[in-house]
Amino acid sequence: MPQWLQTLLVARPLVEDADAAGVPYGLVVSLSIVFSVAAALSFIAAASLIGWRKRRSAFATFVVIALLLRAPGFVTEIASLGDRTPEWAGPMLALRALDAICALLFLYVFPTGTFVPRRAALLWSIWAAWVVGTLATPSVNPALNLDQWWAEVTVSLLALTGLAAQVYRYRVASTPRERLQTKWIVYGLAAYVLVFAVQQLVPVFAPTVRGPGAARLWYRLIGDTANDAAAMLVPVTIAVAILRAKLLGIDLIINRTIVYVGVTAALAAVFAGASNAVQYVLGQLTGHGSDAVSIVLAMLVAAAFAPVKSYVQRVVDRRMARAQPRA
Repeated sequence: MPQWLQTLLVARPLVEDADAAGVPYGLVVSLSIVFSVAAALSFIAAASLIGWRKRRSAFATFVVIALLLRAPGFVTEIASLGDRTPEWAGPMLALRALDAICALLFLYVFPTGTFVPRRAALLWSIWAAWVVGTLATPSVNPALNLDQWWAEVTVSLLALTGLAAQVYRYRVASTPRERLQTKWIVYGLAAYVLVFAVQQLVPVFAPTVRGPGAARLWYRLIGDTANDAAAMLVPVTIAVAILRAKLLGIDLIINRTIVYVGVTAALAAVFAGASNAVQYVLGQLTGHGSDAVSIVLAMLVAAAFAPVKSYVQRVVDRRMARAQPRA
């Protein structure tokens, strides 16, 4: 953590971008530190609560370990700490390897501690052997090369198999209580994965965020803040699933999330497409765009929110009612 803070406070990696955007660098750093520390503390708090309430459960102990392994990544430069500080090289390799192994294992065995389906045990064994067996050759270790496309693809595919295993368990082998637990876990992970995926795709469609300037600052500031905020959902949903599966109505939460996020994203896409198209036509006809047209389009989209939301709500309600498995 001191190395991480030194990078932010002393090296000042985004100071030029902050100046270009007219935003005080101290504010940028403060937001980054607050949300990163909050994300780390959320994992530690969930682990502590689960460990205290379920201290006699072997599976709960495993969940505690898995949560604690994730926490340091939010408040330290794990990938570079071993390079800059040789005495930390070994512990950092072990931490990253254990984190990668436990994260996939959690998806395969939650909430009963057994592999469902059973063939997931073979896939996890291969993954664990790969991660541990290549610690001496980091260049072919996917857990240590998440900045490489092949490692990102490998980890992403394995994560999808973990989510698929949870869905399979939900459909085939879960009790009613276990289905509630699965819904909580999938909800938290899906929200985090969605935010992470959007953050990774933005540079593909807006290359300007890669270069220095205000665009990169806003991309990093908004993206990192949203990523940390979404990450906090993961330990919270895990804790609720293990401790109080019926504390809140997860079906209602999922329903409202699908409706509001779906409608907002769809209308935002419609506004962006219509605005760009109209501005292009006006540019061709008059030589310049019109802010008034954009304002009118924004008002039309805002007026459409309520009826579109009502329609989508009815569709989602019907779909979720049909998807409810029989106890």
